[in-house]
Amino acid sequence: MWAVPPTAFGSSELGYRWLKSYLGPQGYDVEHVPLTEDILHLDVALSVPRPGLIIVCPDVMPKGVPALF
Repeated sequence: MWAVPPTAFGSSELGYRWLKSYLGPQGYDVEHVPLTEDILHLDVALSVPRPGLIIVCPDVMPKGVPALF
């Protein structure tokens, strides 16, 4: 699973579509994760230090934490 946040300075819709077209055929799910404009990359707002544990700042995810997590 890859999660791609669209931001003004980081990832874009075009980047998301490219990544999905590249990784999708290899069996990966790629999900678009909207973030507030002050967050550049998803790793600033969400971390998976080990299976079964996430550290997340839900305040910067306007549509909520991705269902996978």
